[in-house]
Amino acid sequence: MIREELLHPIIVHFPLAFLATAPLFKVGEVYCLFSKNTIGNTISNFYKLFLGLGFLGLVLSLFLGDTAAEITKNQICDLTLLYQHEEAAHNALYLYISAGIFELLQAKFRPKWMASCSLVLLFVATYFLLDTAHLGGELVYEHGAAVMLEKASSCH
Repeated sequence: MIREELLHPIIVHFPLAFLATAPLFKVGEVYCLFSKNTIGNTISNFYKLFLGLGFLGLVLSLFLGDTAAEITKNQICDLTLLYQHEEAAHNALYLYISAGIFELLQAKFRPKWMASCSLVLLFVATYFLLDTAHLGGELVYEHGAAVMLEKASSCH
Protein backbone atom coordinates (compact mmCIF):
# COMPACT_ATOMS: atom_id res chain seq x y z
CA MET A 1 0.00 0.00 0.00
CA ILE A 2 1.24 3.51 -0.79
CA ARG A 3 2.15 5.77 2.10
CA GLU A 4 -0.38 8.53 2.70
CA GLU A 5 2.17 11.36 2.55
CA LEU A 6 3.18 10.30 -0.98
CA LEU A 7 -0.27 10.96 -2.47
CA HIS A 8 0.41 14.71 -2.53
CA PRO A 9 3.51 14.56 -4.78
CA ILE A 10 1.82 11.99 -7.01
CA ILE A 11 -1.31 14.12 -7.60
CA VAL A 12 0.21 17.63 -7.54
CA HIS A 13 1.90 17.37 -10.94
CA PHE A 14 -1.39 17.22 -12.85
CA PRO A 15 -2.76 20.59 -11.66
CA LEU A 16 0.74 22.05 -12.08
CA ALA A 17 0.71 21.10 -15.76
CA PHE A 18 -2.86 22.29 -16.34
CA LEU A 19 -2.50 25.58 -14.48
CA ALA A 20 0.93 26.42 -15.90
CA THR A 21 -0.44 25.87 -19.42
CA ALA A 22 -3.78 27.68 -18.95
CA PRO A 23 -2.29 31.20 -19.23
CA LEU A 24 -0.91 30.34 -22.66
CA PHE A 25 -4.42 29.51 -23.85
CA LYS A 26 -5.66 32.73 -22.23
CA VAL A 27 -3.05 34.73 -24.18
CA GLY A 28 -4.41 33.12 -27.36
CA GLU A 29 -7.98 33.86 -26.30
CA VAL A 30 -7.22 37.53 -25.57
CA TYR A 31 -5.37 37.87 -28.87
CA CYS A 32 -8.34 36.39 -30.73
CA LEU A 33 -10.73 38.62 -28.79
CA PHE A 34 -8.93 41.78 -29.87
CA SER A 35 -8.15 40.60 -33.43
CA LYS A 36 -11.60 39.02 -33.96
CA ASN A 37 -10.03 35.70 -34.97
CA THR A 38 -12.56 32.86 -35.37
CA ILE A 39 -10.46 30.22 -33.59
CA GLY A 40 -10.96 32.11 -30.32
CA ASN A 41 -13.86 29.91 -29.15
CA THR A 42 -11.80 26.75 -29.45
CA ILE A 43 -8.88 28.31 -27.60
CA SER A 44 -11.30 29.63 -24.97
CA ASN A 45 -12.75 26.15 -24.44
CA PHE A 46 -9.28 24.66 -23.95
CA TYR A 47 -8.43 27.46 -21.54
CA LYS A 48 -11.57 26.86 -19.47
CA LEU A 49 -10.95 23.10 -19.45
CA PHE A 50 -7.35 23.50 -18.29
CA LEU A 51 -8.29 26.12 -15.70
CA GLY A 52 -11.15 23.99 -14.35
CA LEU A 53 -9.20 20.74 -14.17
CA GLY A 54 -6.21 22.55 -12.73
CA PHE A 55 -8.33 24.27 -10.10
CA LEU A 56 -9.95 21.01 -8.99
CA GLY A 57 -6.55 19.34 -8.86
CA LEU A 58 -5.12 22.26 -6.89
CA VAL A 59 -7.86 21.96 -4.26
CA LEU A 60 -7.22 18.21 -4.00
CA SER A 61 -3.46 18.84 -3.81
CA LEU A 62 -3.93 21.33 -0.97
CA PHE A 63 -5.95 18.78 0.97
CA LEU A 64 -3.37 16.05 0.36
CA GLY A 65 -0.58 18.52 1.13
CA ASP A 66 -2.08 19.21 4.55
CA THR A 67 -2.12 15.48 5.20
CA ALA A 68 1.49 15.09 4.03
CA ALA A 69 2.61 18.07 6.12
CA GLU A 70 1.01 16.64 9.22
CA ILE A 71 2.80 13.32 8.72
CA THR A 72 6.23 14.70 7.73
CA LYS A 73 6.56 17.86 9.83
CA ASN A 74 8.51 16.04 12.55
CA GLN A 75 11.26 15.10 10.09
CA ILE A 76 11.72 18.60 8.63
CA CYS A 77 14.27 20.76 10.43
CA ASP A 78 13.11 24.08 8.98
CA LEU A 79 9.34 24.31 9.36
CA THR A 80 9.31 27.87 7.98
CA LEU A 81 9.99 26.39 4.54
CA LEU A 82 6.97 24.12 4.93
CA TYR A 83 4.81 27.10 5.91
CA GLN A 84 6.13 29.17 2.98
CA HIS A 85 5.24 26.27 0.66
CA GLU A 86 1.72 26.15 2.06
CA GLU A 87 1.29 29.94 1.96
CA ALA A 88 2.41 30.15 -1.68
CA ALA A 89 -0.07 27.38 -2.58
CA HIS A 90 -2.92 29.24 -0.87
CA ASN A 91 -1.95 32.49 -2.61
CA ALA A 92 -2.02 30.69 -5.96
CA LEU A 93 -5.45 29.24 -5.13
CA TYR A 94 -6.88 32.66 -4.21
CA LEU A 95 -5.52 34.21 -7.40
CA TYR A 96 -6.91 31.40 -9.56
CA ILE A 97 -10.28 31.88 -7.85
CA SER A 98 -10.07 35.61 -8.62
CA ALA A 99 -9.23 34.87 -12.25
CA GLY A 100 -12.21 32.50 -12.38
CA ILE A 101 -14.50 35.22 -11.02
CA PHE A 102 -13.26 37.59 -13.72
CA GLU A 103 -13.99 34.85 -16.26
CA LEU A 104 -17.58 34.55 -15.03
CA LEU A 105 -18.03 38.32 -15.08
CA GLN A 106 -16.53 38.54 -18.56
CA ALA A 107 -18.90 35.84 -19.80
CA LYS A 108 -21.86 37.78 -18.42
CA PHE A 109 -20.94 41.39 -19.25
CA ARG A 110 -18.41 40.88 -22.08
CA PRO A 111 -16.03 43.85 -21.55
CA LYS A 112 -12.66 43.18 -23.15
CA TRP A 113 -10.70 44.74 -20.27
CA MET A 114 -11.86 41.94 -17.96
CA ALA A 115 -10.07 39.43 -20.19
CA SER A 116 -6.87 41.41 -19.72
CA CYS A 117 -7.38 41.57 -15.93
CA SER A 118 -7.93 37.83 -15.84
CA LEU A 119 -4.73 37.32 -17.82
CA VAL A 120 -2.70 39.42 -15.37
CA LEU A 121 -4.18 37.47 -12.43
CA LEU A 122 -3.31 34.21 -14.17
CA PHE A 123 0.32 35.18 -14.59
CA VAL A 124 0.63 36.26 -10.96
CA ALA A 125 -1.11 33.05 -9.85
CA THR A 126 1.26 31.02 -12.02
CA TYR A 127 4.21 32.75 -10.37
CA PHE A 128 2.93 31.63 -6.96
CA LEU A 129 2.22 28.15 -8.34
CA LEU A 130 5.78 27.78 -9.63
CA ASP A 131 7.14 29.19 -6.37
CA THR A 132 5.08 26.56 -4.55
CA ALA A 133 6.56 23.86 -6.78
CA HIS A 134 10.09 25.14 -6.16
CA LEU A 135 9.57 25.19 -2.38
CA GLY A 136 8.07 21.68 -2.52
CA GLY A 137 11.08 20.42 -4.42
CA GLU A 138 13.35 22.06 -1.88
CA LEU A 139 11.45 20.34 0.95
CA VAL A 140 12.01 16.95 -0.66
CA TYR A 141 15.46 17.26 -2.18
CA GLU A 142 17.19 19.45 0.41
CA HIS A 143 15.30 18.58 3.60
CA GLY A 144 14.24 15.00 2.94
CA ALA A 145 10.50 15.52 3.44
CA ALA A 146 8.71 12.14 3.11
CA VAL A 147 12.02 10.35 2.45
CA MET A 148 12.29 7.15 4.46
CA LEU A 149 15.95 7.33 5.47
CA GLU A 150 17.32 7.71 8.96
CA LYS A 151 19.68 10.44 7.74
CA ALA A 152 16.75 12.43 6.30
CA SER A 153 14.96 12.53 9.65
CA SER A 154 17.89 13.85 11.69
CA CYS A 155 18.60 17.59 11.84
CA HIS A 156 22.25 18.57 11.83
